[in-house]
Amino acid sequence: MKDILARNIRRRRQILGLDQGQMANRIGVSRITFSKYENGKAAITDDVFYRLSRIFGISPAALLESPDRHSAPLFRHKQVYSQQERASLDQMILDAEKKFADYAELESFVGEKIERSELLAMRRNIASVDEARVFGTEVRACLFRQGYDNVRRFAEALEANGIKFLSFAFPLSSEFGFSLKLHDGSCGIAVNNSDAVPGERQLFTLCHETGHLLMHHKDSTADDSPEAKKRREKEANAFAAGMLIPVEEFNSAWDNTEGRLWFDRILAVKRIFTVSYLTVIHCLEERYRTTSGKKTVPPYRNWFKENYLRRFGRTLPAHEEACPADIRIESARFIRLARRAFVAGDITMPRLAELIGKSLLETRALVNEWAREAAK
Repeated sequence: MKDILARNIRRRRQILGLDQGQMANRIGVSRITFSKYENGKAAITDDVFYRLSRIFGISPAALLESPDRHSAPLFRHKQVYSQQERASLDQMILDAEKKFADYAELESFVGEKIERSELLAMRRNIASVDEARVFGTEVRACLFRQGYDNVRRFAEALEANGIKFLSFAFPLSSEFGFSLKLHDGSCGIAVNNSDAVPGERQLFTLCHETGHLLMHHKDSTADDSPEAKKRREKEANAFAAGMLIPVEEFNSAWDNTEGRLWFDRILAVKRIFTVSYLTVIHCLEERYRTTSGKKTVPPYRNWFKENYLRRFGRTLPAHEEACPADIRIESARFIRLARRAFVAGDITMPRLAELIGKSLLETRALVNEWAREAAK
């Protein structure tokens, strides 16, 4: 227990970006004493324990949770992290694992676990980026056949096919999402739904991570070289593009906008498919790529940003969406399971509040609304 507490304290301190001396000053002990806390060489008094939980902004129980990661997630990330970023990523994975364990517990309470699905049966190894994009279009067709004929329903469709999905605000805005193989053998996708991440980017991330789960479920940890990671990322991007915009449909939509300024054409196609402008540009780059793989298309990304500045009088930040649509990526199934478990008496109201990420007061108001709906 002492070792678990020490490692949690170290990680939480690193997330705050403080050194041992700064942290020691905050809790009113010497740096040497605090160093002993982090190395498990000194007992922590109750007063210091609760003071630490307040500084970290977490419950006292969270300081005693296991600090060990049990999953190897696939990230869309840069190669080098600072100590603070690495600690934040570790905590993000631990939080996601806990959330997915809660998800599985709700499935058990309600008796609604999806063992197999048509989608998961489609898993295959992919040999090229072109094949990945075709595969993405096949998955789209599968979901459309099942009745999910709108990209805004893809999160719902994945959950109906046995892939758990959760969205929550990540501690790092540079991370958009990741996928996990969970303890019970099922799969999970986490997407950053913070205000800094546009809905179109969240939707693309959902499809990107679906590609990882369906194409890289076997070799995600077999080859961890930079070249292999880059290849998998390209394949997942191509898969997402195919899932969101099939090649033939894109070509038809692009050709039908001929006559407009190319900047307006990109915005028009973006609205048709409810995707990010970057997804449209990716499809353009693939359309004009030669068989040798060389790009022959003009630098649309730079041109788009230059025209955006002229059109709207401001620069387009890297993670901002141009003319964003009203898209929310969330797990309706998780909320439904939590509601059914609460109504059946399997979980308490404080536990419900913890699961849905609301205060006890907000949760009580929500429960009252459920009761009024049921009465009608």
